[in-house]
Amino acid sequence: MAPPRAPDGPGEREAEDRLLGAAWAESLGVEDVAPWRSYWQDFSFVESLEHARRAGLSVPAEHVTRNRTVATLAASLAAERSATVPGS
Repeated sequence: MAPPRAPDGPGEREAEDRLLGAAWAESLGVEDVAPWRSYWQDFSFVESLEHARRAGLSVPAEHVTRNRTVATLAASLAAERSATVPGS
């Protein structure tokens, strides 16, 4: 199964939730990962980040260490992206 592709443009937080959740689910070998599940419970979170990066989502290490769930990680990434978009 190919990893999901990141949406073009700034996208929405929900899209990042789905992309990150799909990356985590794929690396864990499960169908779905709840957005509020702590990825620190899973030792495979590094592999999950690699899946997300291959799907086109930039996930800086500092975001991973500051956040503990897919939902908060996606929100953090979306906030950083919107802060760097001119005119936002």
